[in-house]
Amino acid sequence: MDFEIVVCGAGPAGSTAAYHAARGGASVLIIDRKEHPGIPVCCAEGVSRSMIKGLVELDPDWISTRLQGGRVIAGDETVEINYPKVGFILDRERFDLGLLRRAISAGAEFIVGEITSITEDHLIINGKKIHFQIPILADGVESRLARMLGFDTGLDLSQVHSCAQFLITGIDHPQDRVSFILDREMIPGGYGWVFPKGEGRFNFGLGITPTLSEKSALECLLSLKERYFPEAEVLKLSGGVVPAKVLKIEKSGLFLIGDAGRLTDPISGGGIANAIRSGWLAGRYAARMVKGKADIRGYYRELRRVVLDEIRFHERIRSIFLKLKNEDFIELVRVLKKIYQDRKVDDINSKELVFKILRISPRLFRIGLRLLI
Repeated sequence: MDFEIVVCGAGPAGSTAAYHAARGGASVLIIDRKEHPGIPVCCAEGVSRSMIKGLVELDPDWISTRLQGGRVIAGDETVEINYPKVGFILDRERFDLGLLRRAISAGAEFIVGEITSITEDHLIINGKKIHFQIPILADGVESRLARMLGFDTGLDLSQVHSCAQFLITGIDHPQDRVSFILDREMIPGGYGWVFPKGEGRFNFGLGITPTLSEKSALECLLSLKERYFPEAEVLKLSGGVVPAKVLKIEKSGLFLIGDAGRLTDPISGGGIANAIRSGWLAGRYAARMVKGKADIRGYYRELRRVVLDEIRFHERIRSIFLKLKNEDFIELVRVLKKIYQDRKVDDINSKELVFKILRISPRLFRIGLRLLI
């Protein structure tokens, strides 16, 4: 079997890449270990509207909740942010399967199996050899296939968020807003979240930096639940590891997209939008490369502009975040009140927001100055 492009992994990044590569006229094969990608769900399922605008059209059946804003909580301080265009909470099972079906409809083929070996021009799956011109690797955190191809994808514990999440019901919380909880003692090196899933259900979870915590993510989550939602009924538990340090992808010579390239946001841990963005770029560039109309250096330039520059800026902000104490979080929420309280927000630019916060708060400015210079 011969294909021009093989996409390894059928999550949001892989299926998006396969769709655009097939639309670009290439012969495309998608491979995944599971027949139904996205199951089990190990994700808070939130995605920013602005970050995926123009890249993917969401089927209404893929959306659990259309968000109208959010709140940030630190100690006794809370700021409400009215942000009607902020984004969505997805149904990841339907979303992932829908993206895969869309790629197949565009002409990509799909097979299920375990890749046992891979080289620069072929792989072995289910005992069969498949030749290709270009591989696109979307096989998740610490990409096993990238390691087979000689690129180190190992992670240090200081470079990850360890996450735990309950699907809960029976709580008093808005159905169209997310909540973020900041507490250095209860959530070391991370934050908690409440994301409405509709029908009275919520994703309630947290991510911590393991090297800063004596407790596991699950132990921290149980304590957080006892404090905020002791009466909540737990319907399901999920968890996982989310990278907080992007790979030096440009040195790999490979298409490493989504979690395989560690293209998750170092602050929020969100990965869906960057999976879509990197898949969109990779699929389009790979289709042009098989026709001799582009090279991977052009892809890396675009990836830096669209994804990597923002991630690397957020890595610097995370270095500040990890130093903040509870009194700093309270100060942060007070500053956010000055910026957003009782106002309708149309857009939030992270870089502009950071510098606005540092201008308003001398306390946070001093912390940021020490770490950013």
